Amino acid sequence: GPRPAGNRAFGFTDLSVRNISRQGGPGVPDAPRNLLAVAESSTEVALTWDAPAEDGGRDITGYWIQESSDGGATWFNLEHDTESTATSYRRTGLAAGATRHYRVAAINFNGAGAFSSAAVATTRERVPNPPRSLTASRRGTSTIQLNWTAPASSGGGPVAGYRIEWSRTGSSPWTLEATTDSRTSSYTDRDLGPGTTRHYRVAATNSSGRSAWSNVARATTEATVPGAPTGLRATPGGLDGSSQVLLAWTRPATDGGAAITGYRIEASPTGVGRWTPVITVHGVSTTFLHTDLPPGTSRYYRVAAVNRVGRSVWSNLAQGTTNAAAPGRPSGLRARADGPTSITLTWESPATDGGALITGYSIRRRGPHDGTWIIIRSDTRSIAPTFTDTDPSLRPATVYRYQVAAINRVGTGEWSFETAATTHPDVPSAPYSLSAQAVGTSRIDLSWRAPRTTGGAPVLGYRIETSSDAGSTWRIIRRNTGSTATTFSDVNLQPATTRHYRVAAINTAGTGPFSNFARATTDATLPGVPRSLAASAVGTSRIDLSWRVPTNDGGARVTGYRIEVSEDVGVTWEDLVGNTRTTRTTYSHTGLEPATTRHYRVSAVNRIGMGNASRVASATTDATVPDAPTGLMATAVSPTRIDLVWFAPAYDGGAPITGYLIEVSETGAGWTSLVINTGTVGTTFSHTGLLPGSRRHYRVSAINRAGTGTPSASASAATDDPVQRAGRLNTRVLPHVAAAMTSSTVSAIAGRVDAVARGMGMERRVEANGLSSMAASLSAPGAGGLGLAQGDQAGLAALFGGTSFQMPFDIPDAPQQSATGMQMASWGAGEYHYLGEPGASAVDWKGNMLSAHLGVDLRVGPDILAGVAGSYSSGSFDFTDKTGASRVTGTYGTTMASVHPYLAWFSGAPGTSVWGSAGLGRGDVEVDDARAGLRTSPASMMTGAGGASYQLFSRGVGGVRVKAEGWAGRVVVDGSEEIQEVTLNMQRGKLALELTQGFRADGGQEMAFVLEGGMRYDNGD
Repeated sequence: GPRPAGNRAFGFTDLSVRNISRQGGPGVPDAPRNLLAVAESSTEVALTWDAPAEDGGRDITGYWIQESSDGGATWFNLEHDTESTATSYRRTGLAAGATRHYRVAAINFNGAGAFSSAAVATTRERVPNPPRSLTASRRGTSTIQLNWTAPASSGGGPVAGYRIEWSRTGSSPWTLEATTDSRTSSYTDRDLGPGTTRHYRVAATNSSGRSAWSNVARATTEATVPGAPTGLRATPGGLDGSSQVLLAWTRPATDGGAAITGYRIEASPTGVGRWTPVITVHGVSTTFLHTDLPPGTSRYYRVAAVNRVGRSVWSNLAQGTTNAAAPGRPSGLRARADGPTSITLTWESPATDGGALITGYSIRRRGPHDGTWIIIRSDTRSIAPTFTDTDPSLRPATVYRYQVAAINRVGTGEWSFETAATTHPDVPSAPYSLSAQAVGTSRIDLSWRAPRTTGGAPVLGYRIETSSDAGSTWRIIRRNTGSTATTFSDVNLQPATTRHYRVAAINTAGTGPFSNFARATTDATLPGVPRSLAASAVGTSRIDLSWRVPTNDGGARVTGYRIEVSEDVGVTWEDLVGNTRTTRTTYSHTGLEPATTRHYRVSAVNRIGMGNASRVASATTDATVPDAPTGLMATAVSPTRIDLVWFAPAYDGGAPITGYLIEVSETGAGWTSLVINTGTVGTTFSHTGLLPGSRRHYRVSAINRAGTGTPSASASAATDDPVQRAGRLNTRVLPHVAAAMTSSTVSAIAGRVDAVARGMGMERRVEANGLSSMAASLSAPGAGGLGLAQGDQAGLAALFGGTSFQMPFDIPDAPQQSATGMQMASWGAGEYHYLGEPGASAVDWKGNMLSAHLGVDLRVGPDILAGVAGSYSSGSFDFTDKTGASRVTGTYGTTMASVHPYLAWFSGAPGTSVWGSAGLGRGDVEVDDARAGLRTSPASMMTGAGGASYQLFSRGVGGVRVKAEGWAGRVVVDGSEEIQEVTLNMQRGKLALELTQGFRADGGQEMAFVLEGGMRYDNGD
């Protein structure tokens, strides 16, 4: 509930708490504006206002809200601080009819401002709660009974009555059913139709108004069967009405309270009994087409409507009769020829007469030359299923087709399926005056006269036979010419061929007798083409030819052969031998040059003349090996690849070059085959898979079908990988160098902070941290040790690795640790590092790096130290890269200049501090080796560092302290054409326990020995 107003603190911080029991004053907000209070219900009041015109110079953080129940005489807190900038508030839990005043003040960091003007609101009087548990129940087909439970609360006065509304859907619109003036919690809705669905809701009323609505209840009155359909009619349907009856009726006046789902249709042949179902139609359509009825059929129909309750009473009766139709199609039609001019037809009567008696038949015929059917009897006027066609126009041996259709009073029915018959024919007589005439070397022309009689049927063609043995045996050369033409040509005969011929005519009755004999002989011609000409080289100066005799000598004996030769692949030809004058089928062409190619063709000769030439054959005399290739050059194109290029030999030895032998040598003395045969005429080759630093010598020899020629002059090249070598150095050396640079800077800043934290001011000091790690190095001659026992001079440099000093630039022992104002001081430090991995398997390196640091800082009060340090680091390292075929030595150098702002906090206890630093630097990376020379790339470095220390206890100038330091850095080598781009990420953390034992001399000088032990975490690239 409301709490009395009192002191209220706002704006807590880590440093102080301000109490704002009073209002007003500097820096607080103005009063909120336009406060409005509105009663939302009988228990709630909504407050809204506008933010102050002025916020006092600080952001508004909340509002102070008070309430008064006595007109503003006393005020109680609703909210000390809303802790929100929202300008609205909802007051709940009030009593009905309660009047309250409200006021609001804004709050910022400096306190609360003045209150706003007061606003007043009165909650509403209470109406009844809604009625409960409304139910609706059907009572028969016309009544619905409603029952409910009175409201749980009557509100501000007794329930005076109820308002009852109904809806068809339960959502909207709602219709007033009744307003009762009684507390009775039931109601009966009467005079409803069957199957009526209604949704109801009820609200209670009292003197304050109407309650909210009750739940919605639904009920549906019981349904009954629909009324009977009316106006049933039955009429012939379809195009001619001979097979369909169309039924139509009117929908029942009432559906019985349930939707009509269909109609049941029954039919009877008499209308007084023998009713059979026709169909139950699903849907609301009021028509139906009764199909597949015979023509002239009468039926009586009745229809009943159907809903989910059941079937209605039957409609009125309607009679429908289909129209009569033409008869059906006669079946089984057959035709039989009785002679050359007579055909008899028989058939079976149609399966249906169409509802009217058949009175006759119509008959039509179609001959082979008739374009359409011809009616030969329009009506036989007889029901006999037979007819004989004796039309004089019928021709012997002719096919005729027939169809029959039945006739009744409606008309002519469908035509039957057709049938056919052929009149009897006679064979024709023999052709006469047959003659044969040779035309050239492969054709004999025949001619004759047609038969004097055709046998009553047209001649359809001729059968032609031939004999090659003067008529002893005959062979058919045309079984039926299919034409009445009386000429024929026998073609594709051989020259000087003699043939005998005879001819017979053909009609539909068959083949007649043969004609007289006729004889002819074709002319002789040139011989055919010699076959299978072949040419083969024998040595370097001779080509042998052979062939087979022609398959056809042209009707005259072959007496010799013409042999032709071509030197230009058959473009031009000249006689090698004009006529051999012999039947021998071989020849030798001698006196040729080596690697000479010749093409040949041969023609046969008989008494008629010279035949066509044979196909061309060619051969080439043997060749020699090619000359040596020239201009061989070798070029290294990558660290693992050398490309070769050369010129083809000036002379190929008389045969095309088919490939090259490529040989390789590491010294140029002993040679091994790199590629035995390239199998191509290309004059380039790439030797891949080499190690960087590999030198190879090459020579090339050309190959043709005669063998391998002499080798070319040698060429050599060496591979190298300067970019990859620089990348290996950046990956191998740079992480150590960058870590040493960063650690040196962090140590210098940490040392400066420690000096101030321990109250030592600005003192000069030197640290030889490298000595602590020498014990293991002195005895380890391998890759991990320095090998001092063996006299390695690098070990001497390692004695000073990690050595650093600090040199103040202002007055020593300045008491900054006790400063109460602001004091500035400067300082300097340096560190020497020996780094390396001598004996490493891939890259062996070692060298020196020097880091120098200058700083200036400002003491702000007793607990803050702010400063900036500048660092410069430079290192030079000798390396040996052993990754390639041969070692590469050189120098790897780094320089980096950086700036590091830092900030430290001191708790006041000696030796205890917390500090942080960030840094940004730019420099260069350079690689110089014997193969690729000097190449450089810019580099940059970003760092972040932090640390803390705590003095566990102290005694004199000694004590024990816990120290923690950590840093993270990123080094980016920008890269160049010869140095790859590299990005390194590194992190280091250290937790240590430091033991200090100090000594003070008589003159006031101090010396301290520090022993430090702990854990270090390294991560990154």
